[in-house]
Amino acid sequence: MFVSSVDSSDRGRYFVLKRENVGTFLDFESVMKRLAEIAASGPPELRVRAMELLAMANMERH
Repeated sequence: MFVSSVDSSDRGRYFVLKRENVGTFLDFESVMKRLAEIAASGPPELRVRAMELLAMANMERH
């Protein structure tokens, strides 16, 4: 799995997509760009998952 779990006292456990989890296999920035493209105009069944993965990556950045 390419995600890590984070435990927070105010937000509970949530999962984040981290550069170091993906970076060994893929270029992280390219992955984020492609996910954004899929979220914007991909097939409906993939849009939801792309948005979820983008949200995971954004949670890690904040």
